Amino acid sequence: MDKLPLQRLDGIRQSDISLNFYRTELSPTGSIGPNPHRHTFNEFFFISSGSGTHIIDFVEYPIRPNTLFTVGRGQVHYWKEIEKLPVGFVILFEEEVFPFFGHDSLLPQLDLFSPFGKAACYLSVEEAKWFRQMMDNVESEFKTQDFGWRETTVSMLQMMLIRAKRFYNLKSNSTESLVAEQRITREFLDQVEQSVTEKLSIGQLAETIGVSVAHLTTTVRQVMGVSAGTLLRQRRVLEAKRLLVHTNMTIAEVAFTLSFADPSYFGRFFKRETKSTPRQFREQFKRKYQNV
Repeated sequence: MDKLPLQRLDGIRQSDISLNFYRTELSPTGSIGPNPHRHTFNEFFFISSGSGTHIIDFVEYPIRPNTLFTVGRGQVHYWKEIEKLPVGFVILFEEEVFPFFGHDSLLPQLDLFSPFGKAACYLSVEEAKWFRQMMDNVESEFKTQDFGWRETTVSMLQMMLIRAKRFYNLKSNSTESLVAEQRITREFLDQVEQSVTEKLSIGQLAETIGVSVAHLTTTVRQVMGVSAGTLLRQRRVLEAKRLLVHTNMTIAEVAFTLSFADPSYFGRFFKRETKSTPRQFREQFKRKYQNV
């Protein structure tokens, strides 16, 4: 295939805002299945039962009861080894829903839909009860569409995302960083995402953000636990993986798309970061996928 399937919310939404909801066991065709795809919107899953594997940007997450999955806009994901569709709920939303209702600063603070973070969280029984009740409430709002149902739904989504962020932090034993450090790190990650196909240095990114290289490096390491350079390389490698296995581009075309002037240098870069050549990675993935 020349291009990875890209699903848009317009094709499945039922409301006049960029927001939709459905039960996973009643999912639209292609939403939960073995075909890799990506979206122009974010997905927030609560799975109450089921088994199998959810693969998000090449990371395999077991499907267990009481699991949260977050899939960000542009991330490649699919499901495999599913004997029975996972039972649960998913909210699909575009980023504009929060500014639309006056919550424009929420999503960047949460950082739940970034390719740099973990996309699954396994809840305690008590936490799962709370999320299940909230999802039931969202389903009720979508069914009745009574006065203020949109505002109520967005507010409940906001509450769930905030609670999910708190639980993610608790499970990772992380502590809240200073607001300024979070803002700088978020701006850095945003710039990396926007310029993933460009060959930008940490110095250029620091200049764009308006901080020194030393300050950016220290801040990112404090918030993320790894260096800014490591995150930049990881993101470029992820994009290379997506292009290698989900398109018919030649390896040289992938290299040029990612602003490598020399395909052989791209090959050395990829092998240094992944321990496999681009060709080996493509062939290994295709063999593995053919067995799904």
